Amino acid sequence: MASFAIAQVFWPAAQQERIYSLVTFALKTPWIFLKTRVNKQAIPDLLQIALTLYSELRSREFKLVPMTSLFLLVCTSWSYFVLSTRNHTRRRRENVAKTRSALEALLTIICPSCSLWPKRYTKLAQAASLSGRESLSLPLSALMDDIYAGTIELRDPIGDLPSLLDGNTRVYAWAVKIQLGYTRCFMVLDWLVFMKYGKQPALGSTTSPELGIGPLENIVLPLVCDRTEPVHNLDMLPYVHITQFIQHLKTKTHNPTGTSNNENTTIIEFTTLSPGISFLSTTYIAATIPFLPRKHTRACHPASANGVPDLPQRTTTSLLISLEHVIEVLKLQSPKPQRPLTIDTVTNVSKEYAGALVRAHDALEEDSALRQSFVESWGQMAWREHRFLLAWEAALFENRSLERWVVVVHT
Repeated sequence: MASFAIAQVFWPAAQQERIYSLVTFALKTPWIFLKTRVNKQAIPDLLQIALTLYSELRSREFKLVPMTSLFLLVCTSWSYFVLSTRNHTRRRRENVAKTRSALEALLTIICPSCSLWPKRYTKLAQAASLSGRESLSLPLSALMDDIYAGTIELRDPIGDLPSLLDGNTRVYAWAVKIQLGYTRCFMVLDWLVFMKYGKQPALGSTTSPELGIGPLENIVLPLVCDRTEPVHNLDMLPYVHITQFIQHLKTKTHNPTGTSNNENTTIIEFTTLSPGISFLSTTYIAATIPFLPRKHTRACHPASANGVPDLPQRTTTSLLISLEHVIEVLKLQSPKPQRPLTIDTVTNVSKEYAGALVRAHDALEEDSALRQSFVESWGQMAWREHRFLLAWEAALFENRSLERWVVVVHT
């Protein structure tokens, strides 16, 4: 249509059909070459075509037509074609180079299980290269799913996760961080509401150090204190039972006969949020990850067949209590007449507990007997999940988002 309009404006009716074909050829030829991805060596051929067309128009048959206007039209079309081709090629090469650079940055942190990158990470690198920000945000939910499924692995989770959580990781000028997402915030809210208003198990042996899983106890639920002593881990206790448990502890600790001082001593170990972390902040959401219900907790076989219980679940207690709250509950007077509990020591063991988490993580990877026992009991996906969450929790202690306390009391 554009070629026909140009022919009607500049030439008489007798010449319009001939001019229409020539103008159509002039306008369409550049785009034909563009689709074939013409290179710089083809530009002289394109100019030769343009000169041939100009010579044709200069023939005797068209000596009365305004040749200058048509020549300018042809030159403009060819110039636009050449410039757009060069710009398109240059931008494409730059995007490919940035995408490769982004994937190389990811490769220093993430190791794919096969030779090809999963599609979600190539798309992530392409989007980052087009944005021009030189920033890579890894969606946490997708990252966890891929790690649990064995699609990818973190090369050095103990060393990389602290800086990833803080957003201070830079690789090849790329800033790499973990994106928690709004869905994670809703998951945390739903869990907190359920743990507060939902039906909770009755107070029993929830905090007992004996889990009935033999040598895997230090792997599944690491403790700083020696397990030969009576240690009560409040992380496993529902928050609604805190006061009731302390009262029960006073009754259990009280020893009327006084036969041994060791029988009157009890150790309480628990985790709390560091002061200053606001509710539902990014740091708060990251701190809840190790305590949320896990996806893979069921034993591979029925408990009646192999005697293996499900993996123990942690509660919201660590996110709701503080050291001051625990001490206040310990000092509460019991309704029954008995000697009050005396607090011997209160110790911050965050560094020691982080070390216990790292040792448990390394043992699951390096100790073949423990690894085989864990996988046979709960499955390979549970093994990957537990290793990742051990490293995640250790990173939280490294960043001082969580604190670990040991309180020794006696009557």
